Amino acid sequence: MKLSEAIRLGAMLRPQAFSASTRHGTCAVYAALDAIGQFNNRRYEFFPILNLEKQQCPECGSTHYGYSTLAGTIFHLNDEHHWTRERIADWVATIEPADAPQPQEQPCDQHSSIEA
Repeated sequence: MKLSEAIRLGAMLRPQAFSASTRHGTCAVYAALDAIGQFNNRRYEFFPILNLEKQQCPECGSTHYGYSTLAGTIFHLNDEHHWTRERIADWVATIEPADAPQPQEQPCDQHSSIEA
């Protein structure tokens, strides 16, 4: 599953959250992890494209907001510009390779979570 597809799917599972994801709401990155049953902090393992360097914010043009990767740009769009996760997924799809790698299959850990 591509990152953009996972974001769209995960956006249907919980409301959008800003600045922190919990069991009650998710940002775009955690929506993608939620979609594949991995509500944890191993985002780069499941979606290596999140490591893509030097992504410029499509809203304000910034590259100096504390992050220099695609993950950081997504957090910035979610938290600072309050883009919907669907809009973020649409933007991610424009830079995603057509043959994006599939997340590695992992057994679902019933106890994995982030801070509530």
